[in-house]
Amino acid sequence: MNDDIKWLKRFLSSSNCPGCFENFARPICEMTCSPKQSQFLKVQKVEAADADYRPYVKSMDYSIAHQHLKATFTSCKMVTFLFRPVLNYMCGDAKGEDCTLDKWRNYLIEFSKEYHPFQINYITEPIKNYTSINVPCS
Repeated sequence: MNDDIKWLKRFLSSSNCPGCFENFARPICEMTCSPKQSQFLKVQKVEAADADYRPYVKSMDYSIAHQHLKATFTSCKMVTFLFRPVLNYMCGDAKGEDCTLDKWRNYLIEFSKEYHPFQINYITEPIKNYTSINVPCS
């Protein structure tokens, strides 16, 4: 994962807006390392592995504040990679002005399904007894 974060930093950082990387990576770090995970992560499905391994998480809800998603999207709007906006790479078929906050979020959800070992459902509405993560954006 460390190599993935390093690559992500090169991709999302720019001299004019380091906040894009920081805002994007923070929820990943919180999901992985926070001692308060039980406040914003809710396991939805667990599957049994074979006899030699413990059960594993197959899907979970991640309660994340809409304000954080919006601030992250905004902080990444002007960041470029190889002379193109980074959001062109992170918004599926939507390019340029067609890439909206909703299209970006939906693309990240679909990307998650394909590239993560388990499904992550990003929930922006309040979940009973859970606190949305709302990391201040840079």
